[in-house]
Amino acid sequence: MIPIFMLQIADFLNIIIFQNSFIFLNLWSFVHLVIAFLIMYYFLKDDQLHYLFFLLVLYELFEMSIIFFGLNLFRAELPIDIVFDLIVGMVGGMIAIKWRKRNDKE
Repeated sequence: MIPIFMLQIADFLNIIIFQNSFIFLNLWSFVHLVIAFLIMYYFLKDDQLHYLFFLLVLYELFEMSIIFFGLNLFRAELPIDIVFDLIVGMVGGMIAIKWRKRNDKE
C-alpha cells in the first residue's frame, strides 16, 4: 500500500507546465533537471555524460515498470513526456558541467 502523501506528491508533480505537439513539461521535468544536475556535478566526470543518459533511461524504465505492475505511484506517460524527461535531464547534466568548469576557474 502506497502512503497517501506519496500519491499527493506524485499528483502535484504531474501538473503540466507547458504542452504542445512538440514539447511536454510538467513539474516532474524540474525533478529530472535537479537530480541529473546533482548526479553529474557530484558523481560523474565531465566526459561521462553518456553515463548520465544511461541512468536517465534506466529511471524511465523503472517508472514504466511501476506503472506496468499497477503500483499507481506514477501516471502513464506519453512518449513525448518520456523524451522530454530525458532531454531535460541531459540539460541538467550539461548545466552541471558548465557550473563545475566555472567554479574551477575561480
